[in-house]
Parts: sequence; structure tokens; C-alpha cells
Amino acid sequence: MLKNIIQKPFISTILLALALFLTDKIFLIPSIKKIVLYYKKVEIFFYESRFELFEYLKTYRDREYALILGSSRSGMFSYKEFQQEMGKESYIFNFSAPLAGTSYYYYWIERIDSSLQKKPQWILMELDAINLGNPSVYISLPYSYDPIFMLRYMDFYRDIPQNIPQEKQKKYIDLIFSSDTIFKGFSADEVDTYFMKYFFIINRYSIHPNKIFENFKKIDYFDETKNTLIKIPLYEFAHRTKLKNLENFKHTLGGIPVEFYTQIPEKDLSIDAQRNFLRLLPSSELSSTQLIFLKKILDLTHQQNIPLIIYKPSMTEYANQILKTYHLYDLEDLIKQFERYQNIIYIDTTSISCKKFSDSVHLSPECYKELTKFISTYAKKKVPNQSKSF
Repeated sequence: MLKNIIQKPFISTILLALALFLTDKIFLIPSIKKIVLYYKKVEIFFYESRFELFEYLKTYRDREYALILGSSRSGMFSYKEFQQEMGKESYIFNFSAPLAGTSYYYYWIERIDSSLQKKPQWILMELDAINLGNPSVYISLPYSYDPIFMLRYMDFYRDIPQNIPQEKQKKYIDLIFSSDTIFKGFSADEVDTYFMKYFFIINRYSIHPNKIFENFKKIDYFDETKNTLIKIPLYEFAHRTKLKNLENFKHTLGGIPVEFYTQIPEKDLSIDAQRNFLRLLPSSELSSTQLIFLKKILDLTHQQNIPLIIYKPSMTEYANQILKTYHLYDLEDLIKQFERYQNIIYIDTTSISCKKFSDSVHLSPECYKELTKFISTYAKKKVPNQSKSF
């Protein structure tokens, strides 16, 4: 009887699809997952580690806390330096992740708010055109969010383009930020992409035989437990680094370690900027999804009277020149919308004196102490009546 069922084309097709679907899930087994994940894709670790950071944050539910949200450009902030500058014993959790944008920010703000039932003292949020581009949506879709969030904020019938050309941005910014219009969030294509990657692990992690083969190449590694130099495959090196950084997050509260930042020679910064923007922001178009979620962040923090410090990050002149060519360096039409919100403190940090860079878009680690002081000083002067929050 089973043989007769299998021989039916429709049933056999369903059984084959089910078998492939279940086979795909073996890549979630930890011992297999660490082998097949390409060792260079560090963004997987940082996005997925934020769920563990969230669980750690929940153990602080009775303490005062604050949040930092940004891309890797905000990853090197030290919560201890912010404590010194703000003059308050807040625990400052850094949820920054590579190329993160406002949809990712909103996900964590909303989830933390609904779980802790205690609002943060303040939120520091990185913002420029890179955080509002289409790439910042798609990089987070495979590794962040959850199905309920995606279904709640799917926006299948919105009548605005997914990518807004520069010449039409004022029109659509005014429309999105109008009090008369309500947009949910993600486009149909973005929701479809999320669920295709959520249900199919090979698609989520871009698993490829050539990358798995490369993972088995061996390198020298100093084993601290044995106090000796050993050879281990690259996948094992990536796994050990992951475990080490997960433990470090308990001490840095999510800060990204310095060793993850590549040092580019100054003579190569121009080429690096051109190469980076092909990935970070290849055109002058902004994502309507990111603009919609930016408005949701502004509305939520305003309703709850949470001080929201929005800072424009400093980059090399080569990167700035690309944004100026796109007419996206100042984002004047967007910044004007902030004037409607009394809880917002907007800070342009491009005037800090430290102009050393790791690459075309990342400040050097040695500049973050000055950057932290610059942001803290400006925020306290701007809102003196809320000094207890800082």
C-alpha cells in the first residue's frame, strides 16, 4: 500500500519536498552549524548574539539601563566611559550590529519595552543615509526579527515605492511623517525574503560547498588552556572566537571587540570608500521601510518620554564625498521632522577633532573616548531639565 501511495506523482512530490525541508534543518544542529557557516561571515554572529544579549539584559530588569543602537560604527562605544561622562550608574547595553538600520533598531526597542516593562533612561541611536538604505534592511532579514513581528508589520498594499529616488525623497518623507498617514512597515518582497530564509537554512546562511571546503583550511592557533601553539581548521577558530566574545559580552554589555575592525592604510581609503559603498549604499535611493520604522521609533520614544539621542557618525572625507554626490550628506528634509519631537537630541559628531579612521567609514578605536565625551556633553547641555536621565 505504501508503495502504491509513493508511486502517485502528487504524493511523491509532497514527500520529496517534506524530506528536503527536514534535511535542511540538520544545519541547525550546533556541531554541524559551526562547520558549514562560512568563517568570514561575522555578521551572522553579531545579529544572532543579540538574542543572547537580550536574555542577559533581562537579568538587569530591576536596574537602571540605557541602550545603544547602531551599525558596527557604534560597536566600539564603552559603557564604562558613558557612565563616567553621564555621571550615573546606568548599565548601557550595546545592540549595534553590522550595517543595522532603523527596522532593526525598532525591533529591539519594542521587544525590550514589552519584556522589561521598564523604559531605558535614554537611547543613543546612530543615523545617516547608510542606516536608511535598502542594504540595511536585507542584511538583517536572515538573522534578526521573529515571525510574529514580521507578520504584525507587513505592509503589502502600501502605495509608496520600496526604494525612493533622491529627487522624490522630500515628497515621501513628508508623506511618511504626516500624522494623517499610517504605514505598517515591511514590503511584500521583504516579508517574503524573511520567511524564505527563516524556513530554509541553506538559504538563510548561504551554505555552499566551496565555502565549507575553505572552512577546513588549518591555521596556527595559540591554545591558552594548553599554553601551546596548535593547528585548527578555520571553522573551529571562528567557533572559539564566537564563544569567547559571547562571554566578553557580559563584561562589555554587547560592545564589539576592536579586533573585528580592519585597519586600512591611509593611501587606500579612497578605494576602500568606493568598495564599501557598493555594499553599504550603492545608490542615492533611501528605503521607505527604514523611513517608516524611523517614524515608529520617534513616536514610541516620544510617547514614553524617553530621551532619544540621534547622532550622525563621522566618516572619512572620501565617504562623505560619496554621500554629497548622492545629495544625502545632510538629510535636511528628514532632520526637519525631528523638530516636532521634544525628546529628540540630534548631534552632528562630524566636527570632533579626532580624525583617525580604521577604514573609510569607521573611526579608529582611539577616537571613541572623545566621541563619547562630545555626545554626553552636548546631550546634557541640550536638555538640562532632564539631567536626571543622563
